[in-house]
Amino acid sequence: MTYVYIQRSSINKRRITLSCKGALITQNLIVLRPTVVGVTGSQLRSAWPSETYRSPRGFENPGNLCYWNAALIFLLHMPDLWNWLRCSYQPSHDLENCGFSNGCLGCQLCRLYEVYWLESPRDLESCLGVLWLHIQKAAWKGRDIREQHDICEFLDALIARLYADSTEKSRADLESMFQSIVAREGQCSQCGQRKTLPASMNWWLIASFPEDLCPGSHGLLKTIENNLRPTSLQVACRGCGGSRTKHEISQDIVLYPEVIFVQINRFQHDKQKNQDYVCIEETLTFPPEMIQYQLFAFVNHLSRNIDHGHYSCFAQGPYGDWACFSDGIVSAKTLAALRSHEKNRKDVYALAYRRTQPLPVRSVPPLIPDFEEEGQFIEQSPSEVTLDEMIKFEGRAVRWTFKQQLAPPGDNGALIKLKSARARVQRAQVRIRLTSTTGEVLEGQGIIPLQPNIIPAQPVSKTARPRGVLKRKLPKPKIPPGPPPFTRSAAKRLQQSRGVAG
Repeated sequence: MTYVYIQRSSINKRRITLSCKGALITQNLIVLRPTVVGVTGSQLRSAWPSETYRSPRGFENPGNLCYWNAALIFLLHMPDLWNWLRCSYQPSHDLENCGFSNGCLGCQLCRLYEVYWLESPRDLESCLGVLWLHIQKAAWKGRDIREQHDICEFLDALIARLYADSTEKSRADLESMFQSIVAREGQCSQCGQRKTLPASMNWWLIASFPEDLCPGSHGLLKTIENNLRPTSLQVACRGCGGSRTKHEISQDIVLYPEVIFVQINRFQHDKQKNQDYVCIEETLTFPPEMIQYQLFAFVNHLSRNIDHGHYSCFAQGPYGDWACFSDGIVSAKTLAALRSHEKNRKDVYALAYRRTQPLPVRSVPPLIPDFEEEGQFIEQSPSEVTLDEMIKFEGRAVRWTFKQQLAPPGDNGALIKLKSARARVQRAQVRIRLTSTTGEVLEGQGIIPLQPNIIPAQPVSKTARPRGVLKRKLPKPKIPPGPPPFTRSAAKRLQQSRGVAG
């Protein structure tokens, strides 16, 4: 299946119809989002542009700006962001009105990429000075630069500012690169009813230490999974009359970006640092999809307190070689030496991973295209379920319709479940994945309600009727004509006709 370039900003929706034994369930729309952006038709790439690159350099620290230096090195070794600035942000940006007065952070950051990697080092200091003024005005306003700040908070502010200055399409591309989506579902501890909670969309994945962590005993993936463990939360429950009850909240990553930022939760409420060891993993593989990511940068924090200390950055350059950046000091390193160093394992604070392979295609039943007019019905055997579906991209002339035979529910019950003689709305989890021959992928999932329209013949009580079935009044039975009812006036007329005095 081949189709045109997919924009993440497009809202692609799908309508689903299920039919079984005269029962018809229809449902509305879900959102599809691409997982591979710019494979063809787009110039966004995770690879470095074809250029001749200069040797990496560090930045001098005039005060407490080691977090700023480490953050810039962290971003400058990220071709994904550079390609986004060149190919998505700037083409949709008003370059004529872009000046210092407007505080255009994106254009200045793109300029820094060019000067740092391609041009003379003489222009680097002036470019840094202009960029720093833009950051102070646009993203870091009101902060005291004489104090130490958290590097993850600083990076978060930069990305948030770039996101705010972007167009809708550029925002969608930025989300595809850096934003992870975590779905949350709660289950009431009293009535057992499940409730879908708003998903969490973050630039960072948080890694928390398990309670049983021993030095070097757990890898980074283990700490990420520990942060996604079920938690308890007080949530309003419909099954309990709207009162707030204890819910067990389960979390699951449902959308993976091109680049994952991981922040290790080392600092406690008292601002003291947890210096437990974490294995710096060269590759991360997220089950069950087995999505693989490769390490290309990480940041260390050297101190026991969040308000003090020093940040250093370790990053992989365009030619695959690693280096250590401690302000203006740059030294060549190997990844094996960095991973095995004991100090790095207890001081690593932030890491960046890039996806190395697309999401695998799950095996699904073949879809049979249906070119009949909408509303027609395909005959089916009593034991089968027919899935009647239509996929249509909103705002685009892309549409497919299918009819497909599914296996019957079997021992799991009827297609439409009854409870207290009422037809229940069925909550179904739907996943859609579209893959083109060019490598582009659109996928989405969600839990959606399916509303019964026609209820199959099932015994129901007299006091309640299934939802969706209209109550029809039966016509009154016709009574054959007979003698008039015997009343007092009728008895008097009968006596008079017989000549009996009243």
